[in-house]
Parts: sequence; C-alpha cells; structure tokens
Amino acid sequence: RRAMIGDMGRDRPRIGLIGPGTSHYIFRHIVRGAAARARTEECQLLVYAAGRYLRGTRLRTPRHSEAELAIRFSQPDVVDAVVVYASAMMPQLTLADFGAFVDRLPGNVVIIGVELEGRPSVTIDNAEGMRLVVRHLVQEHGVRKPAFVTGPPDHPETASRLAGAREAMIEAGLELTDEMIVPGDFLPISGAEAVRTLLEHHQRRPDGIVCANDAMAQGVIHELGRRGISVPGDMIVSGFDDSSYAIMCETSITTARQGFDIQGSDALMLAKELAMTGSAESIALTPIPVIRRSCGCSAWLVDQYPDPTLSSRPEYRELVSVLESACAGGNTASLRAEIESILVGVPERGGHMLNLAIQEARSNASRGLPESQAELVSATAAMAAAEYNASYERRMRLSEDELAVNELLLGRTLDQVVDVEQLRVEAKKVFRFIGIREYEILQILDEDEGMIVSRHGPSESDRSVVKLDEFVRTIRRVADAADPGMITAVAPLPFMADLMGYGALNVELRAAHAVDSVAFAFGAMFNRFKVMQELDRLEALRKESYQRQMATQQQLIESERLASLGRLVSGVAHELNTPLGVTTTALTHLYTQTARLAGALRSDVPDAHKWVADAREAISIVERSVGRMAEIVAKFETIAPVGSGEAPMIESREVAEAVVTSIAAELDAAGVTASVEVPIPIRVRIPIDVFSRILYALVSNSVDHAFVGRTGGHITLAIVPDGEGARIDCADDGIGVSDDVLDQLFDPFFTTQRAKGHLGLGLHAVHNLVTSTIGGTIRAEHADGSGLIVRIRVPGKLVAIAERPE
Repeated sequence: RRAMIGDMGRDRPRIGLIGPGTSHYIFRHIVRGAAARARTEECQLLVYAAGRYLRGTRLRTPRHSEAELAIRFSQPDVVDAVVVYASAMMPQLTLADFGAFVDRLPGNVVIIGVELEGRPSVTIDNAEGMRLVVRHLVQEHGVRKPAFVTGPPDHPETASRLAGAREAMIEAGLELTDEMIVPGDFLPISGAEAVRTLLEHHQRRPDGIVCANDAMAQGVIHELGRRGISVPGDMIVSGFDDSSYAIMCETSITTARQGFDIQGSDALMLAKELAMTGSAESIALTPIPVIRRSCGCSAWLVDQYPDPTLSSRPEYRELVSVLESACAGGNTASLRAEIESILVGVPERGGHMLNLAIQEARSNASRGLPESQAELVSATAAMAAAEYNASYERRMRLSEDELAVNELLLGRTLDQVVDVEQLRVEAKKVFRFIGIREYEILQILDEDEGMIVSRHGPSESDRSVVKLDEFVRTIRRVADAADPGMITAVAPLPFMADLMGYGALNVELRAAHAVDSVAFAFGAMFNRFKVMQELDRLEALRKESYQRQMATQQQLIESERLASLGRLVSGVAHELNTPLGVTTTALTHLYTQTARLAGALRSDVPDAHKWVADAREAISIVERSVGRMAEIVAKFETIAPVGSGEAPMIESREVAEAVVTSIAAELDAAGVTASVEVPIPIRVRIPIDVFSRILYALVSNSVDHAFVGRTGGHITLAIVPDGEGARIDCADDGIGVSDDVLDQLFDPFFTTQRAKGHLGLGLHAVHNLVTSTIGGTIRAEHADGSGLIVRIRVPGKLVAIAERPE
C-alpha cells in the first residue's frame, strides 16, 4: 500500500512527523533536525504533536481518539511518508502496543528509537553509549560500587542501557549487583526517590550513581544537594541523552549524547527515500560521551568525544590552522580574538567544534615543541570554547524566554476573548511575535461525528460542522499555505482531563516548541466558553425554577384565598338562607290568614276590605323581594370553588353546541347569533357541570354586555389546540371595553351593568373555576376592530387531541 511521490502528483515530498508534543524536551530537537533536513531536501514537514494521548483515553469517542487521527494523518493523501518518534511514547505504551499501533498506519513509516521488523528505523546503540560512560567513571574516577537508576520496566531503552553498564563493569573485573539497581521512570522525581532508597534502605553506600537518562540524574543531584552531599566531591553522577536537563542542571551532567537533531535529520532523509523509491535502509547511531562537571572532570573539557561530523565544516579547518600556528609560534595574545571571529559564523555547537580542533592541532603541531607551549594554546582555546558555549546557551535561553513571554501574552489575551471575531483579531497580534502565520482551530462536538471548524486565516472567520475528512483537508490547506522554512504543526487542544479540539498552525522553526503552549491556551479558552455556556444554562434553569416556585407559591396563596372565600360564602349563604326561609314561611302563613280574614268581613265595611287589599299587595312585594334575595344568594354561592375529582373524558364540541342551544332564547331576544368552532376533535377531562357553567357564563356575559345600545352581533365559541393543551376562545364583535375595564373584568362584584341588576359575579366565578378547579389560565384582550376575546388555556394533562388532518 505504499505510494510513490510520482503517483501523488506533488512537486516535493510531504513528510509527517508524529511525536509527544513540540515542547517535549527531546522531541523539540527531533523536530529541529527534521526541519533543517527538510529545507535542504526540499520537503514539506507536517508535525502531529499528539503522541502522549495515543491511547485515546482522553477523548469522548474512539473516532476522535489520538490514535485514529494519527492513522488518518498518515494516509497517502495527507503525507507521502511518516516518521514516528517511539521513545517518548513508550512510558505510555508497551513495545507490543506500539507495534500494534504502527501496524495500523497505512503508508510509508519510519521509526525513531526502536526497531520493528519490516520498518526502516533510526536507532541508538544505547548499550554502547552507556558502556562508554560507565567505563569513563571506572577508569578515570575509580568508581567501584555504582548504583544504577533504571527507566520504566517495559521500555526497550531500559534493558539496553542497563546491559551496557553491566558490560563496562565486567570489563573492569567488577560487578553491578541487583541490590544496587533502583527502578525509575525517566522523570526527575524518580531520581530523587532513588537517592532516598539508596541512602535510607541500603547498607552499602554507592560511590557513584549512574542514571538511565538526564532527567533522573537532575533529580538525583538535587536530592543529594538537599542532603548536604556534594556532586562531584562526595558522589559522582552521570546521565544519558545530553538533553537540556544535562546543561541546565546546577552541576552540569556527564552524559552520552544521542544527537536528537541528527536522529530527526536522518529519519527525514529515510522517509524521503522511502517515499521516492519504496525502500530505505535503517541507520544505527552510536552515542558520544560528553564529559562534564558531575563526574569530577575539568569544567573546560566540554567534550572528550566530540562529534566527528563537525570536522566537515569549513570553519573547522580555519580553527585547526589558527591553533597550529599558535602552537608553532607560541603566541597566544591574539588567539582568542581570532577564534571568536571564526565562531561568529557558527550558529550552534561551536564549542564542540573547537574542542575537536584543539585535539587535531596539538597532534599535528606539537612534535618537537615544548609540552607547556601546547598546553598554553589548548588552555587559551578551551577558555574561548567555554565562553562560546555559555554565550550560546544564554542566547538560546533569552530566545526561549522571549517566546515564553509572548505565549503568556497570548494566554492573557485569550482570557479576555468573548467571541470568535475577537479571537481572530487579538490572536493574530500575538502570533506575529511568536512566529505563527496561517492557523485553523477545530473544536470537537459533543454529540456529532464531525467537528466545528473555526477558520482564522486570510479568509473570513466562520463556523461550520465538518467530518473527519474535512479535518484532513484543513491540515493540507494550512500546509499548502506554509512559507519555505516553516513547519505545519497539528496539536491537540487539551484542558484538564479532556480534549477540546485541535489546532493546525504554520510556525517558524525557532518557535516550534511554542505550539503546545498555544494549543493549551486555545483549549483553556474553549473550556472557558463551555463553562460559561453551562453557567448560562444553569442560570436559565435557576430562573425557570424560581419562576415555577413563585407561580406555585402564588397558586397556593390563590387556593388559600379561594378556600377562605369559599368558607366565607358558605357561612354567609347559610346565615342568609335561614332567615330567608323563615321569612318565606311567615309570609305564606300571613297570606293565608289575610285571605281568611277577607272572607269573614262584611261587605259594608269598606275600610276593612281596603286594608286587606293593601296587605295582600304588601305581602306580594315582600315575597318578590325575598325571592330576589334567594336568587342573589344562589348566585353568590357560585363564587365558591368546585372540587376537581377524576372526571371522564367528554367531547368539547358536543358540550359547546348544547350550551349555545340552551341559550338560544336569550340570543334571539338580543338579536345576536352564535357559532361553535372546533376544527380538530378535542376531548377534555373536566366535570361536565363545570365545563358547561364556564361556557354558559362566557356566552351569557357577551349577550348581556357586548351589544348594549345596538342590535345584532355575533359570538364565536372556539376550542382549538394550544401546544400540549387546548384553548377556549369566546370572541364577540360587540362594543368592547376600555383598558381600565379590561384590567378589572375578573374582579368580584365588578360590572358595567349594575343599573340593570347585574351583580358582577359572572366572570369572577369563571376565573375561579378555571384557575382553581381545572388548573388553567384565563385572560381577556381586545379583539381586532371591536369587541372582546376571553381566552382560557386548559392544561395538557386534561386534553386529548385527535391527529391533525394531512
């Protein structure tokens, strides 16, 4: 399944590089070496900085796992070949797991750090490098009882470096016993733990501590210093890798240089060869011992075993010539100035080149010369080398500090971002300083197989849902916009235990290690957006809950008020009904006695007959008044709420039509027509007497009040769906009401027709039935043109609606 460059139709090879992150203290040098080689080989370099998440445990779905995206990144339509840096992934993956992952990569694959059958690789002879370091400790410093701090047990480099240490001890007739082997995990804290184990739990105290990498050696030196044990005065320490830990430690660490830049450079060369020809031969490199202060050697001896490839540079021949002349003439007055003028053109590793030139110059020019003269030249040159190295490290540190300040500025800027447009504007200001040009940010969706892509390049910013293939096309689009000498980095946007998305960025090589910081800042920003959205959602829920609580409280208050009113009404009605009943009985008795008296009177007594007639008239008037009072009490009793027990479903249309029919005489007397509109069959679970009283009161109210002073009109009684429930609308085209009247329609004893004997209890009784008995709502509003509409909403739990017609 390997694709050739010619088949891809591209002018130059596109090489991918997969590793743990651009800020990783080793991988950043791998990237630097690969990028430098990509320029000379005219290749395009794409870095997928995601190796520390390759198990995919930090993502929501396997489709978005780092491993799956790494596999898609390695497809021939993305890159022509891919380089995988294995060593930094092994603490998270066993060799078997890593092999299974590599087998899933579809295209041309080159491995850095381990050998896998059938795959070209760039590897280090770890055993030989460790053997050379331990041999130096034994032969030059008399170490006889060293302890060895290992790496992770499943890491292949652990076993090979331990084997190299044992071999050096055997060569010297010594033994590295099992009790002096302490486990570590390649991190500084495990080096400190190893010191505590060796000094507190071992009877034999070692005379040296050999560490399987520089990070643990730094932890060892720090813990020894905390205990008052000096390095190298009281204890000799060594590491492995020649990483930044070895240089920046308080005591520079004797180590073995892997040459990470060289590994990256060679791996890119193999990847290009594999893409062009379909095959490539593996490369094995031997680490070079770098002797520094931690073993007790002279501080100026930066390298006892410099990299021989430095001798191919033209500056090297100039240095050898100047040093040979100084040895022959014995003049060192201008030597340092001449050396400095040559090293100006050497951007890095000039000190190592000078040390190698010293050795050759002394070998060539010292014959027949006093040894002291050669020593003087060597010491002068060594001082120049030390000054160069210190100056170079300062420049590198200042450059990194400048980038760190800009990265911090980016983080502070993103903390203030509130929308995508502001992000596009503000981020570009900082990116210009960091060295990032074209970039696109992709945010993972929660419930979709795609992603949200936010473009912030020359095109207008936008957001759209894309699929995984669009993610790959985004990478290619960013890569195609890269200027010569830039790399395209793809990095996850992590925050806490999650991944918010990915960033694809074109970045200058000097700032490649800033990609991780940029990705983290974007991840934190997306997480902040997510938290803010969640807080907004919770605030909305809180407000909704508060509103429901207030509505429930209001309903309870209303229910209590209605219950109190009901008790009041029942008491008053009872108190009124008793005297009214007694009065009615008394009037009946009085009328009977008056009739008997009238039959007993003589006809010639006119005054007596007139009194009887007046008495009958008075009794009739009182009887009518008592009857009227009985009617008023009966209406007053309707104010009391009605219980809402479980009722059967009833057809709303049938009840509405029956109500309109029952009031037909009143409609005809007023010259008003009425119609019922129920477009979809709706059934309601409301007691039929309650439902009828509500509909009757609505229509009767319109008949009595809507058409005063005019003849004719129309009333529409409609029952229609309303969300999950139903709505009852009683609309008329009458004279309408003012806003003041509209606000008081449902108040008790409010009426506009009191002169005609209305008490103002009709709509108030309807309000009580709707809100208390069926749990609905009621409101009144002006109709279009003229008239009034009373709208009642019935809750969904009391409504059954037939399917809507097609």
